[in-house]
Amino acid sequence: MMKYILAIILIASFSSTAVARQEFKSCIRRNKSTAGINGCYVQSIKKWNMKLNAVYYDIMKADGPNSSSYLKKSEISWILYRRYNCIAAGDIMFGSSSNIIEKDSCLRTMLIDRVKDLEPFLPANRQH
Repeated sequence: MMKYILAIILIASFSSTAVARQEFKSCIRRNKSTAGINGCYVQSIKKWNMKLNAVYYDIMKADGPNSSSYLKKSEISWILYRRYNCIAAGDIMFGSSSNIIEKDSCLRTMLIDRVKDLEPFLPANRQH
């Protein structure tokens, strides 16, 4: 039974990721300027941030108070790590218009990865 639940979780996360990836690629193809590409990142970041928040809150609701406190601490640490990691990634490109895009690319990638990391902990009836 557990194998089937894990298979469903993996299929659901791959399909939502595939759709988001396709939407992002389509946006990039339509927008070739730096401002247009940045807009694609901002749009994608908003979607992934909303998804991360939904996954996080569903796990928090389902878990007891003890385990949710560890998740909360983990999330706070991850947010700080994400901030400094993406600032560093952008600073490597310092002085060019790619700086903002590099930070946004880092942020988007880290959001997608975090959603994938947390989705297996969702209650079986709350898959996103």
